[in-house]
Amino acid sequence: SVVYLNLRKGNQYTMGELNRTIMKSQNTLSINVLMKGYCLLSLLSVVSITKATAIYTTVTPDTNWYNYLTYSFSILTIPILLFAFLKRRKYKGIHFGYVIVYLLCRELIRWICGYSSIFDSNYFEMFLILTQSFALCITVCVLCKNQVAKIEKFLDYYVIFAVASQLFRAVLGFTTEGRLGALGLGVGGTGFFLASYILLLVYTRTFDRRFTFLFFTAFVGLLLSGQRTNIFIMIMCLLPFVSNNFKKIMKNRLELQVGKSDKYKINFLVLMLYISVFVVLIIVALDGFGIQIGFIEPIKRLSESVTQIFIGSVNSDSSILGRQASIEAGMKILEENMMGLSNDYYDLQYWMLQYGFPTYPHSTLLASILLWGPFCALFCTWYMCLLFYQLHKYKSQMRYVLMFLIIVSIIWGGPILVEPQFAVILIYLSIAKIKLITLRNCC
Repeated sequence: SVVYLNLRKGNQYTMGELNRTIMKSQNTLSINVLMKGYCLLSLLSVVSITKATAIYTTVTPDTNWYNYLTYSFSILTIPILLFAFLKRRKYKGIHFGYVIVYLLCRELIRWICGYSSIFDSNYFEMFLILTQSFALCITVCVLCKNQVAKIEKFLDYYVIFAVASQLFRAVLGFTTEGRLGALGLGVGGTGFFLASYILLLVYTRTFDRRFTFLFFTAFVGLLLSGQRTNIFIMIMCLLPFVSNNFKKIMKNRLELQVGKSDKYKINFLVLMLYISVFVVLIIVALDGFGIQIGFIEPIKRLSESVTQIFIGSVNSDSSILGRQASIEAGMKILEENMMGLSNDYYDLQYWMLQYGFPTYPHSTLLASILLWGPFCALFCTWYMCLLFYQLHKYKSQMRYVLMFLIIVSIIWGGPILVEPQFAVILIYLSIAKIKLITLRNCC
């Protein structure tokens, strides 16, 4: 029979063995593509489908007069949980599972000691959200073979589908106070994801046609989300890139030092700035003539914020005042409960209602301290800062994405209520860890 030589391993194959090897690789590829598609569908989860396929549901208890959160655990999540459990040893990202185990042990201790606990309330929504998010992160990283380029490519597709879902919601008229969120993310999560993704693009990717398309797509989606805080923090995190490269451009040394890619990025960012100013001027003009267009409401909201900054009337903004009131209420709860509350969103909401605020503290760090306890929340923050410091030591551009995550977690957000948003955070942290491991091995 004909014998084939595998030059890489030095093995010999017959025709039959070679065919079986090819078929096996094709089947593996098909499963990989199907699972990636399934992960995208999970990230773009539709509330009605999740509720229809739910095997566990929680609703706001009667003690909380404001109905803010209804959680459903869908049976459609189980394939991802099983895949993540079976392939967990191949995962090279951050091991958030230890945090979940710690939080469970903390709840058990609280229950034994007679404090409020999820084992009394039977509200397990937070643990299910954390577990689903971590399982999604493991699945995506394993399917992408822990390769940063492949993980980023998966995020590229997610951005395209997320913004497409925003436009689809705009056509149907499904807005939140004039703002548009992607399926599965909501308005806040959409703004957070797209702002952090733009930073990932600018700092880590080469300028080409794909970069232009993805940047423009993410930028449009970010404007439609109307998330002012995320946009302003993103701009702040872009300043080092602009200032460092602008100095080189002025000295005509950029092409010699880093090539043309960063110069093109600078020109593209300037062009996008001009377009943004032009669009804002058109919106102001249309508003002056009394012409209202639904999808420009989020952009109008952003232009009003910029105007308030320049005329010094930021303190009168209702959103900022509401954010301040929520953080003040959260700090009062922390004063009474220095070791935090139980891992129960409804318990936190109940305490917030006692201080006159209907939802949650608008700070992810503060909400995490109250829900997870100070030790766990501050440890997670310390880990992010340590990861940032180590990336900074190796001068990795990924550190600016970490900077964005750290700043946003302190002054924006709240408890993680949706799986896709937290899955994105874990994926970013896993990318940072994989890059750090690669840098260490190279040096």
